[in-house]
Amino acid sequence: MKKKAQITMESLLLYGAAILVVLLAIAALTYFGVLDLGRLLPDKCNFEGTGGLRCDDYKADATSASEIQIEVTNKGTKGYAIASSSRFVAEDSTMTGDCPIVGSPTIAPGNPGTLLFNCDGWVDQPGSRISGKVELDYTFGGALNHKGFGQLTVTTTGGTSYVCTVATQAADCTSAPDNYCFNNACVECTAPAHCTVAGETCLVDHTCGN
Repeated sequence: MKKKAQITMESLLLYGAAILVVLLAIAALTYFGVLDLGRLLPDKCNFEGTGGLRCDDYKADATSASEIQIEVTNKGTKGYAIASSSRFVAEDSTMTGDCPIVGSPTIAPGNPGTLLFNCDGWVDQPGSRISGKVELDYTFGGALNHKGFGQLTVTTTGGTSYVCTVATQAADCTSAPDNYCFNNACVECTAPAHCTVAGETCLVDHTCGN
C-alpha cells in the first residue's frame, strides 16, 4: 500500500511539473508577443457601466476611414447627451492613441443611436482583433456630468491584406512611433518580438535598442 501511494504521489508530481512547464511556455510566448491570447476571445460589446445603454451591434472598419461604429439603444427613462470628450481607448498593440467620438450624439429614451469613433490613420489587416474600453462622458440634459464605461472586442472588416514587411519596414512604417513591422502591421515597440535585430529589446521610449 505504501509503495502504491508513493507511485501515485510521483505521478501527480510528474503531471504537475508537465502542466507547469506548459503554462510557463504559454506565458513566455505571450510576453514576447509571439502568442496573442486576445485573438482567441469572442467578439463582445457591453455598456454595463452606463446604466441605460444597451449595445445592439458594432463593427470596426480597418480601411482608410479607420472607424469604430457601435449601435446602441437607450433602455433608460432619461435622454443621453454624449459629450465630444468621449473616446475609445485601445488595449491592443496594433493601435496607438485613443479614438475620439465623432460629434456629440443625443439618444432619447427608448430610441436607438449610433456612436462613431474616429481612429485617425489606423489601418490594419481585415480579420484582426482589437479590444478596448469605451469611455463615455454624458449628461441627462442637466448640469451634472456623468461618466460611463463599456467594453468592446471586435474583429475588423475591410482593410488591406498588406501593410508592411520586416524587410521593408523602414520604408513602410514612417509614422512615429509606429516604426516597427509586426504581423504585417506598423506598431510601436511594446514587446521584444517587435524588434527584428538580434539582441535588441524595447526601450522606455518604445523604440528598439540595446
